[in-house]
Amino acid sequence: MKTLIFRALMKVIWIRIKILSGIYFKPTNLIGTNFLCFDCDFYSLYLAKRLSNSYICKPVTIGENIFIGANVTILKGTVIGNDCVIGAGVALSGIIAAGVIVSNKNNFTTSEIRY
Repeated sequence: MKTLIFRALMKVIWIRIKILSGIYFKPTNLIGTNFLCFDCDFYSLYLAKRLSNSYICKPVTIGENIFIGANVTILKGTVIGNDCVIGAGVALSGIIAAGVIVSNKNNFTTSEIRY
């Protein structure tokens, strides 16, 4: 697994990103500590598939001006629109519209950002 170092909020933070298919994000994003991002599952429940190293991967695309809180995990195939906030502790997959807040209040929720 690749370990990348980013400068954020005047401190060095550690994040882990595993890339086989592609993970795309912009320098305008703010990333909290303990961020994990995977573009692949890396294993199957079936032994034959695990031994064959045939992974199913999908790229991850993270838009511009995204705030990603601490302890966030983003899974394969996720697309996040511009101007979003991803709250701390969220495990995320799927398509997230632009301009929403994603939080982890017992269930997965989204809401619009109001200026």
